[in-house]
Amino acid sequence: MNPQPPDLLAEKFPDLHKALYSLPKNVLKRSGRFLYSAFSTLTHGKYYLIGINPGGDLTKPPYSSQTLLSDIQKLGAKTDNAYLDENDWSTPRYQEGVKALCKYLDYETRDLCASNLIFIRGKVKEKTIPVLAQSFGYKTLYEATKKIFWPVHDQVMKIVKPECIFAIGTEDAYETMRELMGLPQTVGKRNYSGPLYYATSGEYNGRLVNLIGLPHFSHNSPDLELISKCME
Repeated sequence: MNPQPPDLLAEKFPDLHKALYSLPKNVLKRSGRFLYSAFSTLTHGKYYLIGINPGGDLTKPPYSSQTLLSDIQKLGAKTDNAYLDENDWSTPRYQEGVKALCKYLDYETRDLCASNLIFIRGKVKEKTIPVLAQSFGYKTLYEATKKIFWPVHDQVMKIVKPECIFAIGTEDAYETMRELMGLPQTVGKRNYSGPLYYATSGEYNGRLVNLIGLPHFSHNSPDLELISKCME
């Protein structure tokens, strides 16, 4: 009988392991995904990228059979990066946007820890943020993230210790992160109104961190000049 492979998630990050497996059963059994990056990105890094929720057509494989629980169970062996190694995205422009952002930052895309506020894919009727949140019994993205997924993000940030977090998608993603991290609404000239570019900074988990909100890369290529201003 072959021995079971070691559970690297439990061995290296017991608190993150506990937070993930403490997610509600009705959440774990839905189609979902935790990391878009490799397990190796769960280490001290400069950046953390956060989207809203995973994409993918729930009627087609592998998404039709990929539950969040099965994704978490394979996490310790995960070596791929969704932005570099997958070619089945319906909107590859998003992948190109992430790669362009990393090139601008002079940061390897494979080293970027990346996830979503909510780890569950939305059904066709759940494509809008309020409807997706309501499927968990909450009215807003903020409430759903705070009540269900935030303990996981808190553990990830304790591991990665990012200097800068990019919240991609909508103003809701940025505001949800800002409120849950307890960051000020504006810092000097760091509040930008250009197509969904926002920025603030403050202390979280005893460390100074910048939070930058960017538009969804499927619809807008990253404006590197605005990003530069947000990071000043």
